[in-house]
Amino acid sequence: MRTIDYSQYYWQDDKVRLRAFEEEDWESCYTGGFDSPARILLECAVELPPTIAGAKRFIDQNVAFSSTNGRIMFTIENLEGQTIGGINLNSIDERNGTERSVSA
Repeated sequence: MRTIDYSQYYWQDDKVRLRAFEEEDWESCYTGGFDSPARILLECAVELPPTIAGAKRFIDQNVAFSSTNGRIMFTIENLEGQTIGGINLNSIDERNGTERSVSA
């Protein structure tokens, strides 16, 4: 694959870059499930233990902005390409230009 020139890329700043979920992101989704305090904060509930199958299913449902549940999800990576988190824009109301966001 050709090297990408990110110098004019809208979805980044001097520290991080946003990109669509990719199939390979299941592993960071899975390992993130073990951060119980963050998961409780995000979901306002204690979740069942994470599973590899559940992480892969979640990524499959949201890969390449394919979600049909009214949200857009991004992977946040540093400029070296390492995943450092994610952001979820939900309750999107394009008519009024509003949304809610949650990041981990």
